[in-house]
Amino acid sequence: MTEKKKMRRREFLKATGLAGLTLPAIKIVSRANNTEFLSSREQYGSFLVKRNSKGDPVYKVDTSKYKRFVEKDTMFSRSHWDQKTMDMEKQYQGTELQRIKNKDPGYSLLDYSFNHASWTGDNNSFYKWTSSRSRPGKALYDLPAWKPDDLPPREVTNIIKKAALFYGASMVGVAKLDERWVYLKAFYRRQERKDQQGPVEADIFIKDADEPVKLSENNQVIIPKSCKYVIAMVLEMDIDASEAAPTCIAAAATGNGYSRMAVTAGTLAQFIRGLGYMALPQGNDTSLSIPIAVDAGLGELGRNGLLITPKFGSRFRICKVFTDMPLIPDGPISFGVTEFCEICGKCAKYCPSGSIMEGPRTYERRIFSNNPGVYKWPIDPFKCYQYWQENGTDCNTCIYVCPYNKPESWLHDAARNLIGFKSSSLNKIILELDNACGYGEEKNPSQYWKKNNFIHIS
Repeated sequence: MTEKKKMRRREFLKATGLAGLTLPAIKIVSRANNTEFLSSREQYGSFLVKRNSKGDPVYKVDTSKYKRFVEKDTMFSRSHWDQKTMDMEKQYQGTELQRIKNKDPGYSLLDYSFNHASWTGDNNSFYKWTSSRSRPGKALYDLPAWKPDDLPPREVTNIIKKAALFYGASMVGVAKLDERWVYLKAFYRRQERKDQQGPVEADIFIKDADEPVKLSENNQVIIPKSCKYVIAMVLEMDIDASEAAPTCIAAAATGNGYSRMAVTAGTLAQFIRGLGYMALPQGNDTSLSIPIAVDAGLGELGRNGLLITPKFGSRFRICKVFTDMPLIPDGPISFGVTEFCEICGKCAKYCPSGSIMEGPRTYERRIFSNNPGVYKWPIDPFKCYQYWQENGTDCNTCIYVCPYNKPESWLHDAARNLIGFKSSSLNKIILELDNACGYGEEKNPSQYWKKNNFIHIS
């Protein structure tokens, strides 16, 4: 690399504010056949993680049963068209008022206000798919797209990852877009066009196109085939608030996660568009977040129906960005989640709605809000959502009780190392110790406001 090119790189990093930001150091401990054993305190905590160097998936799909899912059938979408769900939601406001009147711990006016305010940043404007590169007084946006000929693809990918962390992600990974995880039809619960009142269902087409279209006048969504990479990000939720599940305090951790993921995904997408590439930021819309995050090497699917990461368990929210910017994908990882979930079952035991499965995995679905064909533990989202209405807010219990949801300490680190052996006998011992220590038991939510020092997201 010439001195001139080195200077260009330094100037670029300095201009974007990324020069002082470093990625989590991931060390390849050993290799065996097509498997790499990875270690990273920042990314994986104490787990020794396995990654298939060929990028083989860690899940099983029955192609005769699996079809691209229709977003309208998700529980959050059903609340806008399914009469049974809409009738169930009518009791929600009354439940809130009754909870406050009863002076239930964790459901006071203070707690409800805390929860409702946490959703302020969940703004649909952050999820725009197109925007102008031009900005008054910024001549650099008149330049052609950024073509870093002096940087290898891995370093370009690292720059984008650094930007994602800078904008608020707790973990970030890259995957080649698997079209199976894109919804067959999108469902926009909020108004997306000035001429449209109420929710809109739109066919999603992945095809050759110069620009993405989030919602056309004839109700179509167009994802250019060139957007073949997806950046998946998780944003950690506050551990102290999560311990107050299933109250408004734990729900505030969820709302804060949604607010932050909107800003993070939208800002990263704007950064990529500023470099001259397409970027399609998404929350839960357009595509399935969990399998994309699995493909991007961020974690494994757990019994609770959520992604489980080595460092945060399921205590986070997921957002993603589709892009045509050439990036290097990360491979899926494994660190003993499936084997431990087969033994554990604490999320199913403590789930107040009974919506989490006991027993073995299956390719079948439980209700039409599940998609069949993937070998997993399908939850019953209707039962889950019904409990939210009865509870007066959402829940988070399955996140809190999960043994993977632990702060770092020498004892928890030792348990994580043992889980990595994927031994059923060791997993049973770890589970017994977890129960004996009282982890997963409901705590007094009023203690949240009395803590002077608390563990907060970084």
